[in-house]
Amino acid sequence: MVQAVVAEYLAGAGAFDILFGDNFSALLDHVHDHLPDNNPDILAEEELCALSAILALGPGHDGVPPEGLREHFFEIARKYARGNPERTAELAVAFGCGKWREVGQHNGCWQGEWGNAVITLVGAIRHFVKAANIWMAERVKRYPGRGFWSSAEGNMLMQADAGYLAVRVMRPYTTWRIGHGQVLEIDSMDDGMEYRVRDTANEGVDLEGCLLPGARLVFGTGATPCVLSCEHSKVGERVLEPGTRIVALARDGESWISFPDVPSGAKAPRITLNPGMTSTISGPMSLQVWECSCGHEKCAERHRLEAWEPDERITLRSFLASAVKGPEPAIKVGSFSAGMYYPMLAQDGGANALRVRAGPVEYTLCANPKCNSPAEGRRYEGDSCPTCRTHFNPADTYKKAFNYLMVVDDYGTYQRQPRMQCSGESYESERKIKCGNLYSVSYEQCPICEHRPRLRRPTMVWVRNFTRRVGDDECSRIGTTDDPDAGSSDSDL
Repeated sequence: MVQAVVAEYLAGAGAFDILFGDNFSALLDHVHDHLPDNNPDILAEEELCALSAILALGPGHDGVPPEGLREHFFEIARKYARGNPERTAELAVAFGCGKWREVGQHNGCWQGEWGNAVITLVGAIRHFVKAANIWMAERVKRYPGRGFWSSAEGNMLMQADAGYLAVRVMRPYTTWRIGHGQVLEIDSMDDGMEYRVRDTANEGVDLEGCLLPGARLVFGTGATPCVLSCEHSKVGERVLEPGTRIVALARDGESWISFPDVPSGAKAPRITLNPGMTSTISGPMSLQVWECSCGHEKCAERHRLEAWEPDERITLRSFLASAVKGPEPAIKVGSFSAGMYYPMLAQDGGANALRVRAGPVEYTLCANPKCNSPAEGRRYEGDSCPTCRTHFNPADTYKKAFNYLMVVDDYGTYQRQPRMQCSGESYESERKIKCGNLYSVSYEQCPICEHRPRLRRPTMVWVRNFTRRVGDDECSRIGTTDDPDAGSSDSDL
Protein backbone atom coordinates (compact mmCIF):
# COMPACT_ATOMS: atom_id res chain seq x y z
CA MET A 1 0.00 0.00 0.00
CA VAL A 2 2.80 2.45 0.90
CA GLN A 3 4.56 1.63 -2.38
CA ALA A 4 1.46 2.51 -4.38
CA VAL A 5 1.04 5.85 -2.59
CA VAL A 6 4.72 6.75 -3.13
CA ALA A 7 4.52 5.76 -6.80
CA GLU A 8 1.41 7.91 -7.25
CA TYR A 9 3.17 10.94 -5.78
CA LEU A 10 6.33 10.48 -7.87
CA ALA A 11 4.29 10.13 -11.05
CA GLY A 12 2.92 13.64 -10.58
CA ALA A 13 6.04 15.24 -9.08
CA GLY A 14 8.19 15.36 -12.22
CA ALA A 15 11.92 15.53 -11.49
CA PHE A 16 12.29 14.49 -7.86
CA ASP A 17 15.49 15.04 -5.87
CA ILE A 18 15.03 13.58 -2.40
CA LEU A 19 17.88 15.72 -1.03
CA PHE A 20 16.61 19.02 -2.43
CA GLY A 21 14.69 21.43 -0.22
CA ASP A 22 11.46 20.07 1.25
CA ASN A 23 10.91 17.39 -1.40
CA PHE A 24 11.09 14.47 0.99
CA SER A 25 8.97 16.20 3.62
CA ALA A 26 6.32 16.83 0.96
CA LEU A 27 6.40 13.15 0.00
CA LEU A 28 5.97 12.11 3.65
CA ASP A 29 3.00 14.47 4.01
CA HIS A 30 1.44 12.87 0.94
CA VAL A 31 1.98 9.38 2.34
CA HIS A 32 0.34 10.34 5.63
CA ASP A 33 -2.61 11.98 3.88
CA HIS A 34 -3.31 9.16 1.44
CA LEU A 35 -2.81 6.02 3.48
CA PRO A 36 -6.28 4.64 4.26
CA ASP A 37 -7.33 4.12 7.85
CA ASN A 38 -7.49 0.37 7.26
CA ASN A 39 -3.94 0.34 5.86
CA PRO A 40 -2.51 -3.17 6.29
CA ASP A 41 1.07 -1.77 6.34
CA ILE A 42 1.00 -0.68 9.97
CA LEU A 43 4.46 0.77 10.70
CA ALA A 44 5.97 2.97 13.34
CA GLU A 45 6.57 6.56 12.17
CA GLU A 46 10.33 5.99 11.99
CA GLU A 47 9.91 2.89 9.82
CA LEU A 48 7.31 4.56 7.59
CA CYS A 49 9.79 7.37 6.93
CA ALA A 50 12.57 4.88 6.11
CA LEU A 51 10.31 2.78 3.86
CA SER A 52 9.14 5.87 1.96
CA ALA A 53 12.76 6.88 1.34
CA ILE A 54 13.86 3.59 -0.18
CA LEU A 55 10.64 3.32 -2.21
CA ALA A 56 11.29 6.79 -3.65
CA LEU A 57 14.80 5.78 -4.75
CA GLY A 58 14.58 2.07 -5.47
CA PRO A 59 13.67 0.15 -8.64
CA GLY A 60 9.88 0.16 -8.34
CA HIS A 61 9.56 -2.12 -11.37
CA ASP A 62 11.24 -4.90 -9.35
CA GLY A 63 8.27 -5.21 -7.02
CA VAL A 64 8.26 -4.89 -3.26
CA PRO A 65 11.68 -4.50 -1.61
CA PRO A 66 12.73 -7.78 0.04
CA GLU A 67 11.99 -8.02 3.74
CA GLY A 68 15.62 -8.59 4.64
CA LEU A 69 16.68 -5.46 2.77
CA ARG A 70 13.92 -3.41 4.41
CA GLU A 71 14.87 -4.56 7.89
CA HIS A 72 18.52 -3.88 7.16
CA PHE A 73 17.76 -0.27 6.23
CA PHE A 74 15.35 0.17 9.15
CA GLU A 75 18.19 -0.79 11.47
CA ILE A 76 20.54 1.74 9.81
CA ALA A 77 17.89 4.48 10.02
CA ARG A 78 17.28 3.77 13.71
CA LYS A 79 21.01 3.97 14.41
CA TYR A 80 21.86 7.14 12.48
CA ALA A 81 18.67 9.07 11.69
CA ARG A 82 16.68 8.75 14.91
CA GLY A 83 13.51 9.91 13.20
CA ASN A 84 15.11 12.82 11.29
CA PRO A 85 13.60 12.77 7.75
CA GLU A 86 16.47 14.70 6.17
CA ARG A 87 19.04 12.31 7.57
CA THR A 88 16.88 9.32 6.58
CA ALA A 89 16.86 10.56 2.97
CA GLU A 90 20.68 10.87 2.97
CA LEU A 91 21.04 7.38 4.39
CA ALA A 92 18.72 6.00 1.72
CA VAL A 93 20.81 7.60 -1.05
CA ALA A 94 24.01 6.08 0.32
CA PHE A 95 22.29 2.73 0.89
CA GLY A 96 20.97 2.73 -2.69
CA CYS A 97 24.49 3.41 -3.98
CA GLY A 98 25.86 0.34 -2.21
CA LYS A 99 26.93 1.50 1.23
CA TRP A 100 26.40 -1.00 4.09
CA ARG A 101 25.74 -3.87 1.66
CA GLU A 102 27.22 -5.92 -1.18
CA VAL A 103 25.63 -5.02 -4.51
CA GLY A 104 27.65 -7.23 -6.86
CA GLN A 105 26.37 -7.36 -10.43
CA HIS A 106 22.66 -7.16 -9.53
CA ASN A 107 21.83 -4.33 -11.90
CA GLY A 108 18.29 -2.99 -12.11
CA CYS A 109 16.95 -4.74 -9.00
CA TRP A 110 16.68 -4.16 -5.27
CA GLN A 111 19.86 -6.12 -4.55
CA GLY A 112 21.94 -3.91 -6.86
CA GLU A 113 22.68 -0.21 -7.14
CA TRP A 114 19.52 1.86 -7.53
CA GLY A 115 19.49 4.15 -10.53
CA ASN A 116 17.58 6.95 -8.80
CA ALA A 117 19.97 6.87 -5.84
CA VAL A 118 22.97 7.14 -8.16
CA ILE A 119 21.35 10.04 -10.05
CA THR A 120 20.74 11.80 -6.73
CA LEU A 121 24.34 11.26 -5.69
CA VAL A 122 25.55 12.70 -9.00
CA GLY A 123 23.31 15.73 -8.48
CA ALA A 124 24.75 16.36 -5.02
CA ILE A 125 28.32 16.06 -6.34
CA ARG A 126 27.53 18.36 -9.26
CA HIS A 127 26.83 21.23 -6.84
CA PHE A 128 30.41 21.09 -5.58
CA VAL A 129 31.82 20.57 -9.07
CA LYS A 130 30.10 23.82 -10.01
CA ALA A 131 31.54 25.60 -6.96
CA ALA A 132 35.04 24.47 -7.95
CA ASN A 133 34.64 25.55 -11.58
CA ILE A 134 33.34 28.99 -10.65
CA TRP A 135 36.23 29.40 -8.21
CA MET A 136 38.73 28.50 -10.95
CA ALA A 137 36.94 30.70 -13.48
CA GLU A 138 37.58 33.72 -11.28
CA ARG A 139 41.18 32.91 -10.37
CA VAL A 140 42.91 30.71 -12.95
CA LYS A 141 44.22 32.42 -16.07
CA ARG A 142 42.67 31.24 -19.34
CA TYR A 143 40.12 29.02 -17.58
CA PRO A 144 36.57 29.28 -19.00
CA GLY A 145 34.76 32.23 -17.43
CA ARG A 146 31.93 32.17 -14.91
CA GLY A 147 29.30 32.69 -17.62
CA PHE A 148 30.39 29.52 -19.43
CA TRP A 149 29.51 27.39 -16.42
CA SER A 150 25.92 28.69 -16.56
CA SER A 151 25.54 27.74 -20.23
CA ALA A 152 24.06 24.51 -21.55
CA GLU A 153 27.49 23.26 -22.59
CA GLY A 154 29.01 24.11 -19.22
CA ASN A 155 26.19 22.32 -17.38
CA MET A 156 26.63 19.26 -19.57
CA LEU A 157 30.38 19.13 -18.83
CA MET A 158 29.82 19.53 -15.08
CA GLN A 159 27.22 16.77 -15.13
CA ALA A 160 29.73 14.47 -16.86
CA ASP A 161 32.47 15.29 -14.35
CA ALA A 162 30.05 14.70 -11.46
CA GLY A 163 29.18 11.32 -12.96
CA TYR A 164 32.85 10.32 -13.15
CA LEU A 165 33.41 11.38 -9.55
CA ALA A 166 30.29 9.53 -8.35
CA VAL A 167 31.60 6.29 -9.83
CA ARG A 168 34.93 6.82 -8.09
CA VAL A 169 33.24 7.49 -4.76
CA MET A 170 31.06 4.38 -5.09
CA ARG A 171 33.62 2.00 -6.61
CA PRO A 172 36.96 3.17 -5.25
CA TYR A 173 39.24 0.72 -7.02
CA THR A 174 39.58 -1.73 -9.88
CA THR A 175 41.66 -4.91 -9.86
CA TRP A 176 44.47 -5.63 -12.28
CA ARG A 177 45.37 -9.31 -12.42
CA ILE A 178 48.90 -9.90 -13.67
CA GLY A 179 49.53 -13.54 -14.47
CA HIS A 180 52.56 -15.77 -14.97
CA GLY A 181 54.90 -14.36 -17.58
CA GLN A 182 53.40 -10.87 -17.33
CA VAL A 183 55.02 -7.73 -15.97
CA LEU A 184 53.88 -4.23 -15.08
CA GLU A 185 56.30 -1.70 -16.55
CA ILE A 186 56.52 1.99 -15.56
CA ASP A 187 58.64 4.12 -17.91
CA SER A 188 59.79 7.62 -17.01
CA MET A 189 59.90 10.17 -19.84
CA ASP A 190 60.74 13.85 -20.28
CA ASP A 191 57.05 14.74 -20.53
CA GLY A 192 55.42 12.24 -18.19
CA MET A 193 55.20 8.53 -17.53
CA GLU A 194 53.96 5.48 -19.42
CA TYR A 195 52.75 2.22 -17.89
CA ARG A 196 51.74 -1.10 -19.44
CA VAL A 197 51.08 -4.73 -18.56
CA ARG A 198 53.21 -6.74 -20.98
CA ASP A 199 53.37 -10.45 -21.74
CA THR A 200 57.06 -11.37 -21.73
CA ALA A 201 56.51 -14.45 -23.89
CA ASN A 202 54.87 -12.89 -26.93
CA GLU A 203 55.57 -9.20 -26.19
CA GLY A 204 51.83 -8.53 -26.29
CA VAL A 205 50.43 -5.58 -24.29
CA ASP A 206 47.25 -6.28 -22.33
CA LEU A 207 46.87 -2.85 -20.73
CA GLU A 208 48.59 0.50 -21.19
CA GLY A 209 48.23 4.16 -20.32
CA CYS A 210 50.16 7.34 -19.73
CA LEU A 211 50.44 10.00 -17.03
CA LEU A 212 51.12 13.62 -17.89
CA PRO A 213 53.22 15.79 -15.55
CA GLY A 214 51.28 16.46 -12.35
CA ALA A 215 49.20 13.26 -12.59
CA ARG A 216 49.45 10.12 -10.44
CA LEU A 217 48.75 6.40 -10.54
CA VAL A 218 47.90 4.92 -7.13
CA PHE A 219 47.70 1.19 -6.50
CA GLY A 220 48.10 -1.35 -3.73
CA THR A 221 49.60 -4.82 -3.78
CA GLY A 222 47.42 -7.88 -3.25
CA ALA A 223 47.60 -10.75 -0.80
CA THR A 224 51.05 -12.00 -1.84
CA PRO A 225 54.43 -10.24 -1.69
CA CYS A 226 55.97 -9.05 -4.94
CA VAL A 227 59.22 -7.47 -6.07
CA LEU A 228 59.64 -4.01 -7.60
CA SER A 229 62.76 -3.72 -9.75
CA CYS A 230 64.25 -0.40 -10.86
CA GLU A 231 66.56 -0.48 -13.85
CA HIS A 232 69.69 1.70 -13.51
CA SER A 233 68.63 2.77 -10.01
CA LYS A 234 70.54 2.53 -6.75
CA VAL A 235 67.49 0.87 -5.21
CA GLY A 236 67.82 -2.22 -7.40
CA GLU A 237 65.02 -4.42 -6.07
CA ARG A 238 62.53 -3.87 -3.30
CA VAL A 239 60.17 -6.45 -1.78
CA LEU A 240 56.62 -5.12 -1.47
CA GLU A 241 54.64 -6.65 1.34
CA PRO A 242 50.91 -7.40 0.87
CA GLY A 243 48.79 -4.26 1.07
CA THR A 244 51.62 -1.85 0.24
CA ARG A 245 50.30 1.37 -1.30
CA ILE A 246 52.35 2.73 -4.21
CA VAL A 247 52.05 6.21 -5.72
CA ALA A 248 53.62 6.82 -9.14
CA LEU A 249 53.87 10.58 -9.83
CA ALA A 250 54.77 12.01 -13.22
CA ARG A 251 56.85 15.19 -12.90
CA ASP A 252 58.55 17.53 -15.29
CA GLY A 253 61.75 15.80 -16.31
CA GLU A 254 61.50 12.86 -13.89
CA SER A 255 59.09 10.48 -12.16
CA TRP A 256 58.69 9.49 -8.53
CA ILE A 257 57.56 6.19 -7.02
CA SER A 258 56.73 6.54 -3.34
CA PHE A 259 55.33 4.38 -0.57
CA PRO A 260 53.18 6.65 1.66
CA ASP A 261 52.40 4.00 4.27
CA VAL A 262 56.02 3.05 4.85
CA PRO A 263 57.59 4.77 7.90
CA SER A 264 59.70 7.78 6.95
CA GLY A 265 62.82 6.19 8.41
CA ALA A 266 62.55 3.10 6.22
CA LYS A 267 64.96 2.45 3.38
CA ALA A 268 64.22 4.24 0.09
CA PRO A 269 60.85 5.82 0.92
CA ARG A 270 60.89 7.33 -2.56
CA ILE A 271 62.44 6.23 -5.85
CA THR A 272 63.37 8.78 -8.51
CA LEU A 273 63.28 7.66 -12.14
CA ASN A 274 65.05 9.86 -14.65
CA PRO A 275 63.85 9.90 -18.28
CA GLY A 276 64.57 6.55 -19.93
CA MET A 277 64.53 4.57 -16.68
CA THR A 278 62.03 1.75 -16.09
CA SER A 279 60.53 0.18 -12.99
CA THR A 280 58.89 -3.28 -13.17
CA ILE A 281 56.74 -5.56 -11.03
CA SER A 282 56.48 -9.16 -12.21
CA GLY A 283 53.48 -11.47 -11.85
CA PRO A 284 51.67 -13.50 -10.79
CA MET A 285 49.89 -10.99 -8.55
CA SER A 286 46.89 -8.73 -8.29
CA LEU A 287 46.91 -4.97 -7.84
CA GLN A 288 44.14 -2.75 -6.54
CA VAL A 289 44.25 0.40 -8.64
CA TRP A 290 42.65 3.34 -6.86
CA GLU A 291 40.13 5.29 -8.91
CA CYS A 292 41.01 8.45 -7.00
CA SER A 293 44.63 9.31 -7.74
CA CYS A 294 45.06 12.17 -5.26
CA GLY A 295 47.73 10.16 -3.44
CA HIS A 296 46.74 11.72 -0.12
CA GLU A 297 47.38 9.66 3.01
CA LYS A 298 43.70 10.03 4.02
CA CYS A 299 42.23 9.31 0.60
CA ALA A 300 40.53 6.11 1.74
CA GLU A 301 38.89 7.98 4.65
CA ARG A 302 37.74 11.02 2.69
CA HIS A 303 37.05 9.92 -0.88
CA ARG A 304 35.03 6.72 -0.54
CA LEU A 305 31.33 6.46 0.21
CA GLU A 306 32.00 3.35 2.26
CA ALA A 307 34.06 5.50 4.66
CA TRP A 308 31.26 8.00 5.44
CA GLU A 309 30.30 7.74 9.11
CA PRO A 310 27.11 9.79 9.56
CA ASP A 311 26.71 11.97 12.61
CA GLU A 312 25.17 15.33 13.42
CA ARG A 313 28.12 17.23 11.97
CA ILE A 314 29.01 15.09 8.96
CA THR A 315 26.07 14.95 6.59
CA LEU A 316 26.26 13.26 3.20
CA ARG A 317 26.49 16.68 1.54
CA SER A 318 29.35 17.83 3.77
CA PHE A 319 31.18 14.55 3.20
CA LEU A 320 30.82 14.92 -0.59
CA ALA A 321 31.88 18.58 -0.42
CA SER A 322 35.09 17.61 1.35
CA ALA A 323 35.68 14.73 -1.06
CA VAL A 324 35.23 16.79 -4.23
CA LYS A 325 36.77 20.18 -3.46
CA GLY A 326 39.04 19.47 -0.52
CA PRO A 327 38.72 19.34 3.26
CA GLU A 328 38.60 23.09 3.92
CA PRO A 329 35.19 24.85 3.96
CA ALA A 330 36.47 27.52 1.54
CA ILE A 331 38.22 26.43 -1.64
CA LYS A 332 41.94 27.19 -1.64
CA VAL A 333 44.77 25.86 -3.78
CA GLY A 334 46.29 23.52 -1.20
CA SER A 335 42.96 22.15 -0.02
CA PHE A 336 41.60 21.76 -3.55
CA SER A 337 44.68 19.74 -4.54
CA ALA A 338 43.80 17.26 -1.76
CA GLY A 339 40.30 16.64 -3.15
CA MET A 340 39.08 14.19 -5.79
CA TYR A 341 38.34 16.70 -8.54
CA TYR A 342 41.84 18.10 -8.89
CA PRO A 343 43.64 14.83 -9.83
CA MET A 344 41.02 14.20 -12.53
CA LEU A 345 41.65 17.66 -13.98
CA ALA A 346 45.41 17.20 -13.68
CA GLN A 347 45.37 13.96 -15.66
CA ASP A 348 42.98 14.57 -18.56
CA GLY A 349 41.07 17.77 -17.81
CA GLY A 350 37.79 15.98 -17.14
CA ALA A 351 34.96 16.23 -19.66
CA ASN A 352 36.23 19.64 -20.82
CA ALA A 353 39.64 18.15 -21.69
CA LEU A 354 41.33 21.25 -20.20
CA ARG A 355 44.13 20.19 -17.91
CA VAL A 356 44.77 22.10 -14.71
CA ARG A 357 47.75 21.49 -12.49
CA ALA A 358 49.29 22.98 -9.37
CA GLY A 359 52.85 24.20 -9.18
CA PRO A 360 55.18 26.90 -7.83
CA VAL A 361 54.30 30.10 -9.72
CA GLU A 362 56.54 33.15 -9.62
CA TYR A 363 54.95 36.33 -8.25
CA THR A 364 56.38 39.80 -7.77
CA LEU A 365 55.71 41.57 -4.43
CA CYS A 366 55.01 45.25 -5.04
CA ALA A 367 57.68 47.37 -3.34
CA ASN A 368 55.46 50.43 -2.98
CA PRO A 369 54.42 50.59 0.71
CA LYS A 370 51.48 52.86 -0.20
CA CYS A 371 50.05 50.40 -2.71
CA ASN A 372 46.51 49.32 -1.74
CA SER A 373 46.50 46.09 -3.74
CA PRO A 374 43.94 43.60 -2.34
CA ALA A 375 46.24 40.67 -3.09
CA GLU A 376 48.10 39.08 -0.18
CA GLY A 377 51.59 40.59 0.08
CA ARG A 378 50.65 42.92 -2.82
CA ARG A 379 51.70 40.17 -5.21
CA TYR A 380 51.22 40.28 -8.96
CA GLU A 381 52.50 38.76 -12.20
CA GLY A 382 54.32 40.75 -14.88
CA ASP A 383 56.62 43.77 -14.98
CA SER A 384 54.48 46.31 -13.13
CA CYS A 385 51.91 46.32 -10.33
CA PRO A 386 48.40 46.46 -11.81
CA THR A 387 47.17 48.49 -8.82
CA CYS A 388 49.73 51.31 -8.44
CA ARG A 389 51.72 50.80 -11.69
CA THR A 390 55.04 50.62 -9.80
CA HIS A 391 57.58 49.06 -12.16
CA PHE A 392 59.61 46.02 -11.13
CA ASN A 393 63.13 46.86 -9.96
CA PRO A 394 65.30 43.80 -9.14
CA ALA A 395 67.33 45.86 -6.62
CA ASP A 396 64.41 46.40 -4.24
CA THR A 397 61.50 44.21 -5.36
CA TYR A 398 61.14 40.64 -4.16
CA LYS A 399 59.96 37.73 -6.27
CA LYS A 400 58.54 34.69 -4.49
CA ALA A 401 56.98 31.39 -5.58
CA PHE A 402 53.46 30.45 -4.44
CA ASN A 403 51.65 27.20 -5.05
CA TYR A 404 49.00 28.00 -7.66
CA LEU A 405 46.76 26.42 -10.30
CA MET A 406 47.56 26.75 -13.98
CA VAL A 407 45.87 25.79 -17.22
CA VAL A 408 48.12 23.49 -19.24
CA ASP A 409 47.49 24.65 -22.81
CA ASP A 410 49.18 24.74 -26.20
CA TYR A 411 49.73 28.49 -25.90
CA GLY A 412 52.31 28.16 -23.15
CA THR A 413 50.48 30.50 -20.80
CA TYR A 414 52.93 29.37 -18.11
CA GLN A 415 56.47 28.22 -18.83
CA ARG A 416 59.02 26.62 -16.51
CA GLN A 417 62.06 28.79 -15.90
CA PRO A 418 65.18 28.33 -13.74
CA ARG A 419 65.62 30.77 -10.86
CA MET A 420 68.09 31.15 -8.04
CA GLN A 421 66.46 31.27 -4.61
CA CYS A 422 68.42 33.36 -2.15
CA SER A 423 69.39 31.61 1.08
CA GLY A 424 70.73 34.79 2.67
CA GLU A 425 69.73 35.74 6.21
CA SER A 426 69.49 38.98 8.12
CA TYR A 427 68.41 40.06 11.60
CA GLU A 428 65.68 42.51 12.47
CA SER A 429 64.97 43.21 16.15
CA GLU A 430 66.92 40.05 17.03
CA ARG A 431 64.68 38.06 14.73
CA LYS A 432 66.32 36.07 11.94
CA ILE A 433 64.77 36.72 8.53
CA LYS A 434 65.43 34.66 5.43
CA CYS A 435 65.61 36.56 2.16
CA GLY A 436 64.12 33.88 -0.13
CA ASN A 437 64.15 36.18 -3.15
CA LEU A 438 63.95 34.58 -6.60
CA TYR A 439 66.33 36.06 -9.13
CA SER A 440 67.71 35.37 -12.59
CA VAL A 441 70.40 32.72 -12.97
CA SER A 442 72.43 35.36 -14.88
CA TYR A 443 73.11 37.18 -11.57
CA GLU A 444 76.09 36.16 -9.48
CA GLN A 445 74.41 37.27 -6.25
CA CYS A 446 71.02 38.26 -4.95
CA PRO A 447 70.32 41.80 -6.22
CA ILE A 448 68.51 42.71 -2.97
CA CYS A 449 70.60 41.39 -0.07
CA GLU A 450 73.78 40.76 -2.15
CA HIS A 451 74.18 37.25 -0.72
CA ARG A 452 76.42 35.15 -2.97
CA PRO A 453 75.57 31.39 -2.94
CA ARG A 454 78.38 28.91 -2.49
CA LEU A 455 76.61 26.35 -4.66
CA ARG A 456 74.51 27.42 -7.63
CA ARG A 457 71.52 25.10 -7.68
CA PRO A 458 68.66 26.70 -9.59
CA THR A 459 65.07 25.88 -8.73
CA MET A 460 62.37 25.58 -11.39
CA VAL A 461 59.28 27.78 -11.17
CA TRP A 462 56.39 28.57 -13.47
CA VAL A 463 56.42 32.04 -15.01
CA ARG A 464 53.47 33.53 -16.81
CA ASN A 465 54.06 34.28 -20.48
CA PHE A 466 52.59 37.65 -21.45
CA THR A 467 53.39 37.36 -25.17
CA ARG A 468 50.28 38.48 -27.06
CA ARG A 469 48.83 36.08 -29.60
CA VAL A 470 46.64 36.70 -32.61
CA GLY A 471 43.06 36.97 -31.39
CA ASP A 472 43.98 37.85 -27.80
CA ASP A 473 41.81 40.51 -26.22
CA GLU A 474 42.75 42.03 -22.88
CA CYS A 475 39.06 42.62 -22.17
CA SER A 476 38.46 38.86 -22.22
CA ARG A 477 41.01 38.13 -19.49
CA ILE A 478 39.58 35.32 -17.45
CA GLY A 479 41.61 35.45 -14.23
CA THR A 480 40.33 38.42 -12.24
CA THR A 481 41.71 37.77 -8.76
CA ASP A 482 45.43 38.28 -8.14
CA ASP A 483 45.39 36.30 -4.90
CA PRO A 484 45.57 32.57 -5.76
CA ASP A 485 44.68 31.61 -2.20
CA ALA A 486 41.55 33.76 -2.00
CA GLY A 487 38.89 31.38 -0.76
CA SER A 488 35.47 30.67 -2.14
CA SER A 489 32.58 28.88 -0.47
CA ASP A 490 29.17 27.65 -1.48
CA SER A 491 27.71 31.01 -0.47
CA ASP A 492 29.42 32.53 -3.52
CA LEU A 493 27.05 30.62 -5.83
